[in-house]
Amino acid sequence: MKTIKVKPIDPIRIQLNDKTYTCTFSMLGMAYMQEELGKLPCKLNEISPARMTALILYSGIRPNEPEFTIEEANALAVQMGPSHYSNIIGAYNEAIYGSMDKTGQNELKKAVAQYLLNVKK
Repeated sequence: MKTIKVKPIDPIRIQLNDKTYTCTFSMLGMAYMQEELGKLPCKLNEISPARMTALILYSGIRPNEPEFTIEEANALAVQMGPSHYSNIIGAYNEAIYGSMDKTGQNELKKAVAQYLLNVKK
């Protein structure tokens, strides 16, 4: 019998002056991400950091707030400073990477390396 070890989700709190969001990268969030990626008119390696941050925020916040929209995620990403982009993307990547077994982690490393090669072209 195969065993799947599940780790608890470590939420991120996004604090604004007038609102606080809870962002969790769950399976439901990944489904929202897949939906939005499918709507993009470009390739994954052509997405700007700000757009990717908005997609990540959307996929992490929407499971906690079902009324949260991609437009709100875009507006939220625009309000953030550049260092927040790397924090959000890093937390997302860490959540994905941490939930994988060694084989999955190696495949992800290869995919990221390929992505970086394509971006340089």
